Amino acid sequence: MFEDFEQHQSKFTAAAIEAAQVELKSTLKPLFEAAGVDLNSDLLREYYPADHTKLDAILSALALEYHSDGAVVTYRPNPQHSLTLTYAQDWQGEHLLPEGYEGEMLKLELAVLNQASQILEA
Repeated sequence: MFEDFEQHQSKFTAAAIEAAQVELKSTLKPLFEAAGVDLNSDLLREYYPADHTKLDAILSALALEYHSDGAVVTYRPNPQHSLTLTYAQDWQGEHLLPEGYEGEMLKLELAVLNQASQILEA
């Protein structure tokens, strides 16, 4: 997609970008809830400080690999949780984390990742 962007440029409509954003937030919903990020946030326009909290905590918890046909999203604290999101496909019903992997466990993992990042940056 990136090698020949002009060929794919027409796919990047406002509606398609909004739909992808809704699907991505649904896919990562437990992380958004654990980090205290509003699911109605506009990920492209929302200001967020680089302080290892909220959206920054979510971004720190994810490893992203981009390929010609899609992106692989991996949850860093537990890399066995990985998901391939194919470009221009419907991601509804896709989930990075298994059911039940939420709440206090996610908050703890995000807090540990936050503390480790702060130590490494000090």
